[in-house]
Amino acid sequence: MMARLCISALHFNENGQRYQATTKDGEVRWQISYPKGKKGEQAVVKPCKTAVTYDYVEVLRINLCERRRQHPTYSKSRIDAGTVFGYRPPSLTSNYQGFVKEDLVATRRSRFQH
Repeated sequence: MMARLCISALHFNENGQRYQATTKDGEVRWQISYPKGKKGEQAVVKPCKTAVTYDYVEVLRINLCERRRQHPTYSKSRIDAGTVFGYRPPSLTSNYQGFVKEDLVATRRSRFQH
């Protein structure tokens, strides 16, 4: 899940500030949209953006191959990961005191009275 989050952040960083597309004549392109809230009675115009790019994928692939050459085994890469990532903060729940499940069950009340 963390990998998906990182890739989505890379994708947003690369494509978040795309420019408005233009025609061959140099005019900016627009797209007509019919918002659901207006029930098709009103139209809104939106700018057409340039095409999405995936240049970050090639950079990731090159870096991945380079890291694989540097650390051919899992144990070597694990040692390196400890030095690269360094300090890891404690989890958010480590500061709280745990509860006894039986006590919580005993004090539980339903909002529906039977």
